[in-house]
Amino acid sequence: MKIDRDFMRGEGADESECSEMHRTRVALCRIYTEDIDMMRLRAIFIGLLFCAFLSSPAVATWTSCSGPTGGVIHQLLVSPVDSRTVFAASLDGLLQSTDAGSTWALLGTSLADTGRASFACLAFALESDRHLYAGTLQSGLWESIDGGQNWSICLEFAGRSRIRCLAVHPNEAQRLLVGSSGHGLFLSADGGTSWKRPSGEWKYEDVSAIIPLPGEGLAFLMGVWGKGMYLGNSEMAVWERVGGELPLSHVTVIRTAMTGEKMFVGTYGHGLFQGKVEQAGFQPMGNELAGLEVMDLVEDLWSPGTLFVCTDGAGIFHTVDGGRSWTPFNDGLNHRHVYSLAISREWLYAGTCWGGVYRRPR
Repeated sequence: MKIDRDFMRGEGADESECSEMHRTRVALCRIYTEDIDMMRLRAIFIGLLFCAFLSSPAVATWTSCSGPTGGVIHQLLVSPVDSRTVFAASLDGLLQSTDAGSTWALLGTSLADTGRASFACLAFALESDRHLYAGTLQSGLWESIDGGQNWSICLEFAGRSRIRCLAVHPNEAQRLLVGSSGHGLFLSADGGTSWKRPSGEWKYEDVSAIIPLPGEGLAFLMGVWGKGMYLGNSEMAVWERVGGELPLSHVTVIRTAMTGEKMFVGTYGHGLFQGKVEQAGFQPMGNELAGLEVMDLVEDLWSPGTLFVCTDGAGIFHTVDGGRSWTPFNDGLNHRHVYSLAISREWLYAGTCWGGVYRRPR
């Protein structure tokens, strides 16, 4: 506001006029001062809002990736070499993203042309993302040594049979463990050139989850669908039922904690369990997960005590206290049938049933 200086001084006016001018001057000064104070208050308020905006973290939610939307994703893997490279084993083939899920490309098109490219599971050969093994729903186990561009069969079944799980031993890259539906367990000590199977009824079981155990020796833990969880060895000479009377008859996933001190076991319809194999004792993990169909679990390597679990129907849950309590983790997740999880330093990924891949900042 601009004030006339002569008018404010009252030059050329009589006493009464001066008195009136004085009152007017006081009023105008008050208005002027109030305007300045209001402007200052507004500036301070806007500054505080701006600072609060800059300092407060953005609310992270799940977002659908632009690639395999609408697809059934059975497993996700983040490259051990490049955290922005992600592989997705899907009903329609093997997909790869090199930009953290922003775009996707179909790999192994020659395999897809045969009509035998519905992938169910994936595994890297130790620390390389060029050497992959992939289990399919129709034709057996395939191997690629060029990052998924070309494939060769290394375990072929007669007729339709689903490979449900596979693992590469952490100490021996040539030792493979494969669990199938209807054909039981297969073990190879030479990278898939030759295979052996257990004798008897084990040949016809449905092996739903398998994992090599840490430490010396070549022991492994596997879930046999409808029967429970078993401890075995590479010679397949000793089988021990693990879990006692717990409801472990339908095991979907087995994971080793990053400390190597315990195991996590997910079940279809009975939630999540944890325990130590050498003690042959497992306990339920979180009342919030009781009765749920757990499909996968990942541990946050950069935040001790933080784990994520996905379910077939209830979405995703997470814990920050090592599993004592769990909370839903579904903001922005429009598909709650989640089959697989994968994690990098920057992102958490979720593979869904008919919803493709979702991601959110870790």
